[in-house]
Amino acid sequence: MVLLYMEAHEHTRTEVKKVWEAWAAPRLAKHQDPERVGTPRGEPIGLSRKKYHAVQTQVLHSKLFSLADLAKESEVSPVQIRVWRTEAEFRKAVEEATRDFLQYLSEEALKVWHDEMVFDILLYCLSMHKDGLLTLFFKWNKNAGNIFNQLIANINDVQNYKLLFDNMAFIVVFIHKFIKLHPIEERIRVKAVIMGEFWPHIQKVLNVILEIVANRDTTDEIKEEGKKIITTIALCNWAIS
Repeated sequence: MVLLYMEAHEHTRTEVKKVWEAWAAPRLAKHQDPERVGTPRGEPIGLSRKKYHAVQTQVLHSKLFSLADLAKESEVSPVQIRVWRTEAEFRKAVEEATRDFLQYLSEEALKVWHDEMVFDILLYCLSMHKDGLLTLFFKWNKNAGNIFNQLIANINDVQNYKLLFDNMAFIVVFIHKFIKLHPIEERIRVKAVIMGEFWPHIQKVLNVILEIVANRDTTDEIKEEGKKIITTIALCNWAIS
C-alpha cells in the first residue's frame, strides 16, 4: 500500500510539473535581465532571470513540492528562497504569477475537459491554491453567459443548442469533481458558493429552454437538443445536492 501511494504521489508530481513547464516556459523565455543604467540608486530595477524563475516556481508550493524542491528547480539555495520570500517585490511578483497560472489552468481545463485524465491533473493544480477551483468556475460562468446570449440572439440555430449542452455538461462534471476535491469540512461552503453564483443562471436557462421545447413551432432537432440540456440541468441539481 505504501509503495502504491508513493508511485501515485510521484506520478502526480510528474504530471503537475509538466503542466507547470508548459505555462512557465514561454514566460521564462520572454523575461530579460533588468539593467541598472538610467535607474536612480536605491530604486528597484526588476527581477533578475534567476529570481524571476524562482517566482514562477512558487505557484507549485504545496504538499507535492517543498521549498527545497522549488529552490532546486530555481538553482538557488533554500535559504535564498526564504530570504526572497520576505521581500515585498518578490511577494507581489508571486501573487501576479499565481493569478496568471490559475487563469492559464482554467482556460486549458475548459478546452480539454473531455479528456478526463488531463482534466483531473488541471483540477488538481487548481486545487493546490486556496479557491483556485473557483477561478475556473467563474471563467465558466462568464463563458456560459456568452453562450446563452448567443442562443437567445438566434434561437433557430441548432449549433447554439449544441454549444449550450456542452457548456452544461462541463459544469455537471466540474461540480462533482470540484466538491470532492475539497476537504469534507469545506464542502458546505463551496456548495453555498456554487448555489449563490451558479443557480440563478441555471434557472434562467431552464426556463427559456422549457419554453422553447414547449413551442409547437420549434423544430424536432432543436427540441431534442433542448431536452438534452434540460436533462443535464437535472444532473447539475443532483451534483450539488
